[in-house]
Amino acid sequence: MPNRPTLGGRTKGSMLQGDDYEPLLYMHKAGWEIWYNPQMQVEHQIPKSRLEKDYLISLIRGSCLCICQLRMIGAQTREKPLIVAKIMLGRLRRSIQHIIKYKCQLKLT
Repeated sequence: MPNRPTLGGRTKGSMLQGDDYEPLLYMHKAGWEIWYNPQMQVEHQIPKSRLEKDYLISLIRGSCLCICQLRMIGAQTREKPLIVAKIMLGRLRRSIQHIIKYKCQLKLT
């Protein structure tokens, strides 16, 4: 685990995500086991403001921006261009599928 993680989490003016997932990837890369416990539960109360469109769009943007950085953890240098291409083509494919599925409902602003 680096002394300073790359993804710092949400701060004022930034909704960059991945700060909780990044340490897990480094631990896995170092050979540690990561376990899932389905009996564990977390109760999380979400304020109404976090269900508004502007907040959700910002949250989604922050989640998408960290994907490339997270996928690069543990990747060899020669694999990195392929990872970037795969992410971009995957996002393009999902966008096209969304446009085809919801073409009648799109509101371009």
